[in-house]
This record gives sequence, C-alpha cells and structure tokens, in this order.
Amino acid sequence: MLTESAVKFPGTSWPWLLTEDKEAVDPFDYSVWTGKLGEEEMTISEDEIEHENERATLDKLHPRVLAEVVAALPLNKQLVEMSKSVLDSYCKKENPATSNFGMHATEYVAAQGDKPVAGTYGAGPCLPVLVRASNGKGVVAVGCAHLSENDMGSLAAAEKAITRLWAELDKTLGDTDPKTRQTFVVGGTTDDSADVMDSYARVVGACQRLQEKLKMQLAGAFVPASGTKGKYVDVYVTRDAVLYAHGK
Repeated sequence: MLTESAVKFPGTSWPWLLTEDKEAVDPFDYSVWTGKLGEEEMTISEDEIEHENERATLDKLHPRVLAEVVAALPLNKQLVEMSKSVLDSYCKKENPATSNFGMHATEYVAAQGDKPVAGTYGAGPCLPVLVRASNGKGVVAVGCAHLSENDMGSLAAAEKAITRLWAELDKTLGDTDPKTRQTFVVGGTTDDSADVMDSYARVVGACQRLQEKLKMQLAGAFVPASGTKGKYVDVYVTRDAVLYAHGK
C-alpha cells in the first residue's frame, strides 16, 4: 500500500509517495524513482506501480491536494458564473470576429485587442487552460487550450500543452510584463472513470511546476467545475475576468 511522504514532488504541492519497501513513487505518473528522496540526483527507474491497485490512496490524495491548491489561488474571485445564454451573447458581442467559438480539444488560440476573448465549450471531463498577459502598454492578450485526454495522460504531456499555449500567446502579443502573466484552469467533472482526478492533478501540478520557467502565475482555478457526469462548462477568458456557464 502506498503512503504519503513528508517531501513534496518538485515544484508542486503533491507529496512523494512511498511503497512498503520505501521506494519513491511520483504522485502523477506513478513511476518508481531511485536515490535519496527529495535530492536532485534522484533518477527515474523503469518500474511503474500498478496504480489501479492503489486507488484507495490515490482517491484520497488527489481530491484533497487539488482542493487545497485551488482554494489558495489569489484570483479565484475573477471566476464569474453566468447563464449559458448570457455568456454566449456577451462573448459574441464583445468579439464577434473571434475564431475561438467552437474550438475543441486540442486547439491553441490567442486573441488581443480592446476586448479580447478566448475560450471553449463543452469542457467536461476535459480541462481547459486559459492564459492572459499584458505588454505593459495597455494591450492585453488572452488564450485557451482545451486539453484532451492525451494532454492529461502524463505530467510531461500536460506541461507540453501548457507551454505550447503560452507560446501561442507570446507569439500574438510579443513582449509581456511578467507581473501580468496569469494562468487559469476551469472545467472537468466528477466522471465515473476512476482516474479522472489523476488527470486534473497532472494539469494543476504542471501549472505549478511551470510558473518559474514560463514566468507566469497559476492565478485561479475551478476544478472540477461540474459535480455530475454528463455536465460540462463553457468558459472564456477576457481582459479582467474568467466567465463560465454550466450546461448538460
């Protein structure tokens, strides 16, 4: 049976896990590592635990840590729920020319202007990541990636997807003020699949790990946003808010 250690996995709020033989197991991909726990010279071995046999531990770990991380984020107040009809009307009015409406897994889009809007629809159990930054001269750009199951299948895949999204925004805006580089994660459901929370943990953990590398802040999140299988959210990021609506 896996137990939690007192040492955090690098760059995240998740603890390393330990087997009964005190082998170190990463909490995202369940690979076994060798070396002294927490030291930089630790290396991944070819072993991987049968994580389906450890569901009792994982089913407690991921929801708890995810909830703690999300609750502490500084800009959760910018997440605003709206009715679906009002959200659709608002977004199309503010930026009718945007190509972002109708995007689905996995696309990477970014927009800028006086009233930039980027987002996606039907997120659940998939997970959208939304980003925003300013060039410090009043120009704001926003972006969104609707992560697929493959994008959430490993920590490395999640980091790659988030990095690509930020690359799209940087390509659109150019130089940005590091203080304005913000990442939001909104979506997901409590799906029937046993490991859905594992996927969400990878995405949020990847955001935490990339904060220093990408010079951005994980600023706000609502994960999972729908508590029932079959429901979903539409979500869009603007220059000063993240707007979402539930659907089914």
